[in-house]
Amino acid sequence: MRLLLVALLILLTAVPSHAIAAPPLQGCFSESEIASATSKVAQQEWDTVSLAKLRTMWPRELSGLNCEADVCHSVWSMDRIISGHCECCETFAFQVRSSGSRRIEQLDEVVLNYSARDKEHLVSAARKIGAAIGMSPTDLATIGSANEQNFHWNTITGNHREISAAEVRLSHRGQGWELFLNWGRNLDEPSNGNSP
Repeated sequence: MRLLLVALLILLTAVPSHAIAAPPLQGCFSESEIASATSKVAQQEWDTVSLAKLRTMWPRELSGLNCEADVCHSVWSMDRIISGHCECCETFAFQVRSSGSRRIEQLDEVVLNYSARDKEHLVSAARKIGAAIGMSPTDLATIGSANEQNFHWNTITGNHREISAAEVRLSHRGQGWELFLNWGRNLDEPSNGNSP
């Protein structure tokens, strides 16, 4: 038993501290949960994503803003709010268009706010989320090299070629670090099946 404890102690001291994932702050998703949920959203053609469809993909309850006639312009999930400040929450904005007598929502923009105890864990979370939304490994490697960065890439989903963009901001606040990630897409052209 004593030999087992010594071996465990040696193993733990041999693992770099940054390799050990920190638990999320109370009320926040884990990095993996956010990455999994955003990956589902990333795989969709956004002009087909209504609030009802988004709710089937997102693991937390979404509250509406500017909802009229059963159509919402934006919704959010407020997971960790401290003194009125959002430390962990997600906001989804929709474009609303008319089709005959119907009004149709389509996803337009996603804003993710996430907090961690230190910058190292925040950068790790930002990279994991960035990978889930489709950023390239080259771009992911640069996250954290500056506190404000902008990224653009082409995305093919179904029959659409879209230009994706993400603004990533890291900031120190109080005793922790915060990520602001604003992610959007614009339709470029119908895809003919060729890679961008």
